[in-house]
Amino acid sequence: MIVLGSYALGRHGYFYPDGSIITIPAAGTGSVAGASSRTNKPDPTDPLYINLGACDDWQDDIKTLGDEKIYKPSPGLRQLYQIIEKGAEGSVKYTSQEMQAFAAQVFYRTSQKLTQVGGTQQFNPISAPPMNGWFHQECYDQSNNFAFSFDTYSLIRITGGMASKEGGIVKPMFEINMLYSTLNTGAVA
Repeated sequence: MIVLGSYALGRHGYFYPDGSIITIPAAGTGSVAGASSRTNKPDPTDPLYINLGACDDWQDDIKTLGDEKIYKPSPGLRQLYQIIEKGAEGSVKYTSQEMQAFAAQVFYRTSQKLTQVGGTQQFNPISAPPMNGWFHQECYDQSNNFAFSFDTYSLIRITGGMASKEGGIVKPMFEINMLYSTLNTGAVA
């Protein structure tokens, strides 16, 4: 039995956009070097993962999308016998302390890939749909020991707008919606 205990978890988040060329395919998944997709997963050590920046705040959530209750006579009074979950969705909210070119690309939904190399870049806002790809996150405890990680095929957005108070820093809040893939995995120490 795994006992998780009390942790002060530090979290690191990374994203690998669909269509990016995988340099290290995920072992044991049938993935190959080529374009990443729902069915072609990069290894977490692939250097082309984009670091989402220093994590300030995070929250995981799994919601049930409706239940069907089954009742059974016992012997005459119908009593709750089983609950069948009809659907579920998972999401992660991840607030970064760093405003990066990738955050601008996700927020403004540009069709151009934005980088922080080489000066000014022009882009067209709202010229692309929200981005899908592979989200990888790692969590470590207060003693820097690995606690858990997971890799999910996801849709990434920035919610809550882009704002800064006087003298403050911009803290983009990424919302990652987990999408179905047979390659979604997690690991716990």
